[in-house]
Amino acid sequence: MNEMNPRTRIWSLADGLFWLALILSPVQIFTVQTFGFYPSLAVLCAWMLFPFSLASIMRVRREHLGPILSLLCLLIAQAISLLWSNDLHLGIRTLLYECVFVSLFTYATAHPARIASRFEIYIVMFLVLAGAQAVLVILFRLSPALESAFWEQPIARIFINPNTLSEWSGEAKNNVWSVAKSGGFFNNANVGAIFCGVCYWFTRYFSTIKRSVAPRCASYLFVVSVCCSGSKFAIPLLVFFLSASLIVKRARRCSSIHLGTALLCLVALTATDARKDSLPPLAKVDERSFSERIGGTSSIRLEWWKMAGEVIASHPIKGAGFGGWEAYFSTNENPRKVHLSSYPPHNTYLHVWVQSGLMALVPVLVFLFLFLKASLRLWRTCRTALFLAFAAACCFVHSAITNCFFFGEEHIMPLMALSTALLFAGLPLPVERKLRDPSASLGIGPSEG
Repeated sequence: MNEMNPRTRIWSLADGLFWLALILSPVQIFTVQTFGFYPSLAVLCAWMLFPFSLASIMRVRREHLGPILSLLCLLIAQAISLLWSNDLHLGIRTLLYECVFVSLFTYATAHPARIASRFEIYIVMFLVLAGAQAVLVILFRLSPALESAFWEQPIARIFINPNTLSEWSGEAKNNVWSVAKSGGFFNNANVGAIFCGVCYWFTRYFSTIKRSVAPRCASYLFVVSVCCSGSKFAIPLLVFFLSASLIVKRARRCSSIHLGTALLCLVALTATDARKDSLPPLAKVDERSFSERIGGTSSIRLEWWKMAGEVIASHPIKGAGFGGWEAYFSTNENPRKVHLSSYPPHNTYLHVWVQSGLMALVPVLVFLFLFLKASLRLWRTCRTALFLAFAAACCFVHSAITNCFFFGEEHIMPLMALSTALLFAGLPLPVERKLRDPSASLGIGPSEG
């Protein structure tokens, strides 16, 4: 029996780290506290993969280097802004979490054939755990008391950041405290809904290239879970993209069925949303009471964005540094009386501009431009790629009203990295094309040497 040489073993280890980061991303099993925060197993895998990703940059084709270079420029710009930051802990934490996406995206772009060789089995494993997240969202929406009981169990500290659970014991609350919202493993219902939305579009892509029944069934589950999340942003976004996908001839019938499923689910939830009894004391509250407690969700964002504009006007080029926004927020009266000085502007792009100035915002915009360019290029030759484009677009659009990274938070980053890497590398091909290579279903050419 031929044994693997050391080089092959090393890259097999890198493959394992990549897929483990993706598979564990829906549940995010949190580990011990490190420098004030709790990195999950998926995050640790992505960090360990980072040296392999840097070593793989030379393997990337020249026409695919643009997105990677833009991400590296973003990291460099934000690292420079540490020089005038007053919160180094926040800056280092931000850089570390951004490295998760950069690591996974770079590796997937540099090794398309390695990714394709084990694509199907690992994606199925990922979808099983992602489906568990979708099921929890549905169950918690139907039974708010069940979600409250879940938070109180010690096991919750494995799947929900212990820092967040500690904050919930005080005055800080998130929107999953409303009985009209549900987050599953997520402490924010809007982010949980976007995750399910991204999974939906990726599942549509996977079921199309594999022509499998199981992923098609899973796609219905993700549609229902987005509706059950109660997110006032994710639900209209899903309906919009479903309506847009009706223009795709190949996907028209399936999209219309999913759109009808979403609308029926929303009608059913509205009709049965009158039950708000038998809730544990001091647990979840009704939607109106929750909105009054936090001072609203829409108008307060406009106030945050206005304040962000004032900070940007003072430091347009280099930004105010990490902690600059928090310092400005704490010294200005908040009309809504939200006494949390760490509240970010709830707009990722404004937040990047506030923290690190135009030198960090420009690489972000370049990445988005290249994403749009790649999506339009593939649209002409492969309409199946539209599903991947919608998956990434859900996250990019959502970043405009939340404080996650523009490529999602830690649950979403691995799937976003894979989806965008597939798009930028031009991997998805029409399912009618038949090649002998086992990676042909992903549109990958000859295997790497």
